[in-house]
Amino acid sequence: MSGKIVNQLELADLYGITRQTLRNWMVKGCPVHSDEGKGKPKLFNTAEVFAWRETFIRSSLSEDKIPERERAAIRRDNAKAETAEIELELLRKTAIPIDIVKEKLTKEYAEIRANFVAMPGEISADLELLEAPDIEEILSSKVSEILEALADDSW
Repeated sequence: MSGKIVNQLELADLYGITRQTLRNWMVKGCPVHSDEGKGKPKLFNTAEVFAWRETFIRSSLSEDKIPERERAAIRRDNAKAETAEIELELLRKTAIPIDIVKEKLTKEYAEIRANFVAMPGEISADLELLEAPDIEEILSSKVSEILEALADDSW
């Protein structure tokens, strides 16, 4: 994921921290995406900050030495950052909500099933008195027709 570009206040809100805490993070190495100097807002890439925060925490303390309250805060911060990333992907239309995918697949599977269930009635008269190779050709043609109709459907 590429991240969302945000200012100091937005990043502080995203992580549920104060701007002073964010300034402390910058002293410790939190990456700044854009810093055009005094009086200009600093900009941050949420994906870069998320990655830095994980690396910083892992390098500063081993998992078993992190107090439970801090681990909970880390999980909360990570969840907020991941949610922001997902929302950005949805806005960019590079992700599809799972309920849309589920609905689409349910309809397609129902259509496939219906076509295959209907196949014997549609072709049984054509198969009467035919030899095995001819029957195989008709069945193969019908299966291909059903699958091509599915392949032509677009999202």
